[in-house]
Amino acid sequence: MEELHKADNDEGETPPADGSKTTEKHNERIELEDELRRERTRTEDYLRRLQYLQAEFDNYRKRVERERNEMNRAAADKLLVNLLSIFDELQIAIEVAKKAEDREVVVAGLEMVLKKLTSLFASEGLVPIEAVGKEFDPNLHEAIEPVEPGNKDEGRIVEEVRKGFMLRGKVIRSSLVKVGVAQKEVEEE
Repeated sequence: MEELHKADNDEGETPPADGSKTTEKHNERIELEDELRRERTRTEDYLRRLQYLQAEFDNYRKRVERERNEMNRAAADKLLVNLLSIFDELQIAIEVAKKAEDREVVVAGLEMVLKKLTSLFASEGLVPIEAVGKEFDPNLHEAIEPVEPGNKDEGRIVEEVRKGFMLRGKVIRSSLVKVGVAQKEVEEE
């Protein structure tokens, strides 16, 4: 029995005969074990909650991604439906052009189709970049050839080779332009 008391006694002291010190240590040990159990339970609860929240967040992220893809597809579908009506009008214009002897009728029809397409572009936020007669801006224009137009047009765009466009305020295609320069600059190049 004395060996048992010695094993419970960490300090190596001989326990009193009444066993009160052993009982205190035993009670303290039980309290510590209970507290450890409670902490383990609480930790497991936190882990379960964290796992639940993580799964919930993953599901939310997937749902948002799926909804975003659906919205993009719906917007693309709407644009394509609008383009189909312009496609139909172009087909009609080609058929009329094949039969028509009057070029003005064909040109008027094509201008109507172009006007409708431009209107559709504008409704989607796509606008042409103004170029001819404007000051050259490397953020909007791409110079492909210098032209000697005279001093009054130096640094200005003389001719637009390909139209540039901006989508919601951002350049998506620069205008290809010819820029007026002084006589000296043309000779140097």
